[in-house]
Amino acid sequence: MMDEAIVFEGDRRLRPLSMAVLIDWGSYYMMDAFAATRAPHGNRTEKTKRRIQEMEEAEGPRLDRHKTAIAKVIRTMVWNLVLAQPRFFFFFITDKEPTYEGVFNRVCRALPNTVARHIQEDGNLSPRDIFNPLFRINHTLALMRDRFGRFRRRSWLHSKKRKWLNLMLGMFLCHRNYVRPKKNDGLYTPGEMVDIPDGRLTHTQLLTWRQDWGGELSLRPSAKVA
Repeated sequence: MMDEAIVFEGDRRLRPLSMAVLIDWGSYYMMDAFAATRAPHGNRTEKTKRRIQEMEEAEGPRLDRHKTAIAKVIRTMVWNLVLAQPRFFFFFITDKEPTYEGVFNRVCRALPNTVARHIQEDGNLSPRDIFNPLFRINHTLALMRDRFGRFRRRSWLHSKKRKWLNLMLGMFLCHRNYVRPKKNDGLYTPGEMVDIPDGRLTHTQLLTWRQDWGGELSLRPSAKVA
């Protein structure tokens, strides 16, 4: 399942970001998350227009690259599921955002042996409870905003630069997948549920592990190979 959340870097009104988040339906395992720039949005007062003009004069127009974030997390899904197991068939579930279908088809066409079906659900047709077809991804986004100050809409803990937010996203995903159980009283982490052989990691293991071999070799089961 995938959805996007609006966050920001530096300024909530002038520098919004689109954060795409991808999870495994059954285990809530967070497969990937990535934030990309969006153009300023919302109502614009004269003061806001002047600030946007000053920003564009100094940095150039702020481009909307939210499709880049979507393509990045979809590509992660395809590489991990399809190329590792060529006969694996999967469903990709999103809301009815019209841009998702085109990006999904483009990524799948670029990679061989992709057998997938895109299902677009309308979450507004039913209450936002556990029976809502988009509950799992909505719950994940709400969990991220609750547990990580950088994701909150009004917070002085926000990231000043997008690249630092994406680095912190990686740390959050590692903690969510390998340290914290799926539920507060749960016995297994999402990583254990998708058969990651390491089992549950302690905070010490998560924060002290390092790699000195470069990008081509890694002992971590979920590490990406360059």
